[in-house]
Amino acid sequence: MPTLQVLHNRKFAVANQCLVCGDGEETIEHVFQDCSFTRQILKDLGVSFTTDNNNQEWRMWLAVEFIKASIEKCKRIAVAFWVIWFN
Repeated sequence: MPTLQVLHNRKFAVANQCLVCGDGEETIEHVFQDCSFTRQILKDLGVSFTTDNNNQEWRMWLAVEFIKASIEKCKRIAVAFWVIWFN
């Protein structure tokens, strides 16, 4: 996926810091799990970050969250991720 980290490594971007929070390198993991903006949105949707799921690879973490959630909550989370990525 064309994150700033990937674009920076391929010499298409000068900087690779997250443009939203500025707290880290814009990687897939950062965009979808670690960014403070993303965390606030997910918190508002009722997604919890615990020591059990916080250190997992983001796709595994998301799969576990989807298994625990209702269909409606999964839809809201999926739409939130789409909006985050689109922005």
